[in-house]
Amino acid sequence: MTNIYAADFDTLQAALDAAASTGATLHLAPRHSYSLSAPLILENVSARIDGHGAKILAEVPMLACLVLKN
Repeated sequence: MTNIYAADFDTLQAALDAAASTGATLHLAPRHSYSLSAPLILENVSARIDGHGAKILAEVPMLACLVLKN
């Protein structure tokens, strides 16, 4: 299990990558708002994310906060 409280892109992307590579569930902080400057990317992997009511928001205009490739 990976618990994430930081609100920066690099930390969130690294935690998402780690969860995807290990099969662990990424747990976001309950009711926390995460602000991103770029989309989180999952490529050729799958991951389980437990949001606990958290919000992922874009700091800048973007089409999506999460990009799934392949």
